[in-house]
Amino acid sequence: MRPIKSNSNTENCSPISSNCVIWQGPDLPCISLCNGDSISDVTYKLAVEVCALKEDLGLSDIDLTCLVQVCQTTPEPTKTLSNILKLLITKVCCLSDIVNDIPTPGTPYIEPTLNLPTCLQYSDGTGGTVTELLLSQYVLRIATFLCQLNQTVNTHTSQISGLDSRVTALENAPDPTPQISSCLLGTLADVDVVLEELEQQFCDYKVVLGSTGDITTATSRQCEDLNSELQLATRLPMTNLTGWKSTVQNFAQSMNNLWLTVCDLSCDDIVVDFDYTWIDEFTINAFFTPKTNVPVGFWDCDGTKGNMFRVVDGNGAEKTVYILFRAEDPLDTTGVLTDVDYITNGYPIVLSPSALDTSTGLTITANVCFTNGDVNCIKCFTKTIAPYINTDCCTLTSSTTNTIVYKICYSPTP
Repeated sequence: MRPIKSNSNTENCSPISSNCVIWQGPDLPCISLCNGDSISDVTYKLAVEVCALKEDLGLSDIDLTCLVQVCQTTPEPTKTLSNILKLLITKVCCLSDIVNDIPTPGTPYIEPTLNLPTCLQYSDGTGGTVTELLLSQYVLRIATFLCQLNQTVNTHTSQISGLDSRVTALENAPDPTPQISSCLLGTLADVDVVLEELEQQFCDYKVVLGSTGDITTATSRQCEDLNSELQLATRLPMTNLTGWKSTVQNFAQSMNNLWLTVCDLSCDDIVVDFDYTWIDEFTINAFFTPKTNVPVGFWDCDGTKGNMFRVVDGNGAEKTVYILFRAEDPLDTTGVLTDVDYITNGYPIVLSPSALDTSTGLTITANVCFTNGDVNCIKCFTKTIAPYINTDCCTLTSSTTNTIVYKICYSPTP
């Protein structure tokens, strides 16, 4: 460390060199100081001794761990000579107390009680847990556990040795060639042959059916609200169909619902036909019930005019008529299948005015269309109508001058 110039006030002093001031005190052999030495020499020698003393008494590197940890719970103090001496005194007093507590010969031995670790604790049979034992019992319990562990280790060692021998035997054994009965090949075959055939057929099926991702995507195409849709024939929810899967989790279930839906969408149940009689030359009375069947929930695609029918006579002349089977509005009963009068007495198909020659017979055709709002069912319809026949049966003449003529007209049934 570099010396620092004193800040003392020397303004009123006469400057005198320290070399000119003489030490007149006694000789001090311990620092080689003699009477007559200059004050400069005296100061230098004292400074050397002070620095040596400071270095010899340096306390910053002293490790106080032992003194602090034993018999001391307070933090480590500042390393001064006074504090260190206090620690030493405390340590000596603490050790003295410990020595005084050591039993003297002839004092009865008190066996200590030790806490059991969790793995060695056990039930006392009354619902409690034994957590501490006397030293002798503690040692006995450890010994018992050690014997059990030793037995377990020996057993495991024997098992490991046996397994090691078996693994070695398996490793040194020749590769087996097992055979299985294969439905792919229709015969008993080696596993590798079956595996190769399985891979080939799997790849073929994958090309045809698509990947699992494709199948999963196709499965998810089912309409979200299909469960709540109504059947076409019964107008009950689709979930009422036997075998219907409300929650689709795989392709098979999706196909199951698809086929049930397709079958429900079938138009095979729709039948249009009628019996008839001639009312007059240009009027046919048609009885659509019971031959015509249009399931409840279906109505004419044109819910206002109905279906268009084309009537052609034997000469090629034609006329167009419209027949409403069922209106879209369920409260509207004007159709031939909903009007009680039409159901009971027949529906008059009026062909006049027209150029039809009904005596040549008629052919009625149509592409009838019915819908439930989601699906349209269109069917071709053809009906042959026998010619209209008007026959005068007889004329009766009375004996008087008056003549009465009875004209009987009839229409043949089909």
